[in-house]
Amino acid sequence: MRFLHLASAAKERAIRRAGLAGGRAVFPDESGAAVVLRRAVYAMPVVPDFWTSHQWVRELRRQSGERVVAVHFRLADDELVHVGRFGQPHRLVAASAAARWVMDNPDGAEVVVPRSIARREVVAVREAPQLVGWVQSPDEKDPFGCVCSACLPAGTPELMRRVRAAFRAGIDRARRAGDDEDELVHGLSDVQFALERARGRLAPGPVLAYARSPSPRARREVAWLLRFFRRRQVEETLVALAHDADEGVRENAVDGLLRVSGALRAGVLLAHAPAEARAKLAELVELDASLFGENKRRRRG
Repeated sequence: MRFLHLASAAKERAIRRAGLAGGRAVFPDESGAAVVLRRAVYAMPVVPDFWTSHQWVRELRRQSGERVVAVHFRLADDELVHVGRFGQPHRLVAASAAARWVMDNPDGAEVVVPRSIARREVVAVREAPQLVGWVQSPDEKDPFGCVCSACLPAGTPELMRRVRAAFRAGIDRARRAGDDEDELVHGLSDVQFALERARGRLAPGPVLAYARSPSPRARREVAWLLRFFRRRQVEETLVALAHDADEGVRENAVDGLLRVSGALRAGVLLAHAPAEARAKLAELVELDASLFGENKRRRRG
């Protein structure tokens, strides 16, 4: 059975190297008594309904203000896990039974694996769409504000109208933030899924306006978002951000430049960038090459 855990993108390298260490978990069992686990991993089963599997993304981002990635891992169908709705009693059942329970009771569901996840059990670490799921309460969803592929399938006549509206809503939130850094970062992060769905059909001006923000967190967000625009629109700004004083900004800018310009052109553009930026580019190119080789081997197998 495949499950996914939503982790901070900053931990991706450590997860690829050592797996999921997990942390302390406390929740009630069916009798109402508290279950306390020293090492546990929160997860969701990978089920046909994309929204169900990824429903915690927006709430986790709201709490941490950080981008998340989806860590896919496998468990034996008969391995025992705890399953229930957040804040409510959990049952100890087999992993396959937990997946069925989540499909029948999706909103606010969670699975708790009572151990760490070893590196060999991790199947993949993937980018997660950042605008899926509920916020604050799973009972308050806004299907008309969400532009994920489940709520707004490809080919929907009103797709771009709703995508533009979602983009404007995120930018408006950022503009209203004032001195509230958290609100500014959340507003910028809100536009990612709209940019993913737009496929380069939105102008980058509203995002570029924050490339010189005094907030390193905001600049990191901008450096990440620029990958979703066309090369000529953002290449110059990405090169400038690759010289930023903040390490996170530099890393996101280098990653974005690799995505929009390709490895060879990015190498030329970063020839005079800080050594850390050039090293990051080399690391990303090597990682992409290894992933390509691994996927090729799997297809042959």
